[in-house]
Amino acid sequence: MKIDLSKAYNAAIYYKKLLSDELHADNALKICYSKFWKYASNNKELAALYLMQYLTSYGMFRGSSTLSDKNFRILLPLVGILKKEEYFSLKRIKISSLDKPGFLESILKLSNDIMLKLVSFGSV
Repeated sequence: MKIDLSKAYNAAIYYKKLLSDELHADNALKICYSKFWKYASNNKELAALYLMQYLTSYGMFRGSSTLSDKNFRILLPLVGILKKEEYFSLKRIKISSLDKPGFLESILKLSNDIMLKLVSFGSV
């Protein structure tokens, strides 16, 4: 099978152009990440608001989710969970980290902690 490199090149140029537009939705993670960690310690409500904005931009609060019935304060406990020292190693994930011992277990434990908290609010 012959690969058309010109299409891949054009796609790369297009994506690079999108990322240079600071208002493009693909930059939502960058904004959320920087603002979330800036405010997570001293203004949990603002951190939760940035987290909700990010999740909303990817459809996590659409009508089919019970989260759509809640406001951003539902995420306040998640700010505390994400700030736990045991999850600091997950803040800057690198591809080379994916096969390190305990990495997958940490991801699964974080996922479980978040799910349990949301279930306790009747949100999942």
